[in-house]
Amino acid sequence: SEENNVGTLTVTDATGPSISGTTALPSPADPGTAITISSTITDLNGITSADYSINGGAWTPMTGPGGNGNGVWTASWDSTGQSEGGYTVNIRATDSSTGSNTADPGGNEASFTLTDTTLPVISAPSAGSGDPEAGASIPIQATVTDGSGVISAQFRINGITAWLPMTGPGGNGEGIWTANWDSTGTPEGTYNVDIRATD
Repeated sequence: SEENNVGTLTVTDATGPSISGTTALPSPADPGTAITISSTITDLNGITSADYSINGGAWTPMTGPGGNGNGVWTASWDSTGQSEGGYTVNIRATDSSTGSNTADPGGNEASFTLTDTTLPVISAPSAGSGDPEAGASIPIQATVTDGSGVISAQFRINGITAWLPMTGPGGNGEGIWTANWDSTGTPEGTYNVDIRATD
């Protein structure tokens, strides 16, 4: 006689998802830019979810490719109101196995930088009115704007004099900047005024 003893064998997935190719673009970017986060995530049993974290903050869901979830997962991070500097994105993912393994977020990261790359806008420059006499104090002004504020403005005459400071409107510096140029000792003639500003 024979005796057959039939048992059961359970195979479990003990391996977490594979995360690679993580990017955060554009970089550098102006504060307020939408940063696109992307990562390729795969697992033999498929992917059920993925999340990202900025600088160790809260985990936020990402959007998957559909199907079994294997492929590129993406998200868009609104950097409005964020300060300039370097940022790090971490990615985590969960597969669809019974154990719901979550990939270790360490190393699954990308870095990006927020920096103001937009120059201040200088408009409506003016110098005096009419034809001032030589030796007169000549008022100079211009409107200066920038989304991150304006910290200084300067002017120079004919592109050769030293840059001289202008006085701002206060607050975040956006508005009319003014100065007075003492033309004492300056010969008669036509002069050009250059204005520059720093945000």
